Amino acid sequence: MGGLVAVEKTLACVVMLSSLTAGLAFASVASAAAISLRQATGSVEACPGYSATNVQTSSTGLTADLSLAGSACDAYGTDIKDLKLVVNHDSAKRLHVKIEDAAKTAYQVPQSVFPTPDSSKSVSSKDSELEFSHVESPFSFKVTRRSNGEVLFDTSAAALVFEDQYLRLRTSLPEDPNLYGLGEHSDSFRLNTTDYTRTLWS
Repeated sequence: MGGLVAVEKTLACVVMLSSLTAGLAFASVASAAAISLRQATGSVEACPGYSATNVQTSSTGLTADLSLAGSACDAYGTDIKDLKLVVNHDSAKRLHVKIEDAAKTAYQVPQSVFPTPDSSKSVSSKDSELEFSHVESPFSFKVTRRSNGEVLFDTSAAALVFEDQYLRLRTSLPEDPNLYGLGEHSDSFRLNTTDYTRTLWS
């Protein structure tokens, strides 16, 4: 009798596992279908980028309005049509470049959690060790070292994409770069830069 009960329990477990496996397989297929549908709404490569207008320079930086330069691609959500660019030389060694939605509806980390540098301590762009330059249309920008012209950041390789569920800001890297950080991870301290993908969750 005990053996029969054990067999019945085993069969019950097999049935439960079969149902669970079938459910997971269905969920996986459904998730893949949802992702495919979302990805099929547009192509990131077709995104038009932005044009900079109303560029206002000051002794410590500049501001500009960024407007979508063509038809929205809506690749991973909805393209944000109007953005605001703020550039400030926080110190001689630190340049602050901020691109945000003009309506300021997107979540931003509060100052109480992550304080930004005091703008009253900003330095003149002429006294900074870093130089900021930009192209108005399609908008791109470059950060160089004033002393030797070394390019530290250059976004001209691909158009800026700013959507409610996706952001692309691409820069080129020098040969064999030293790159660290980019969120919490269990990879090596010095990041691989050849065919390397990193997912950042917010």
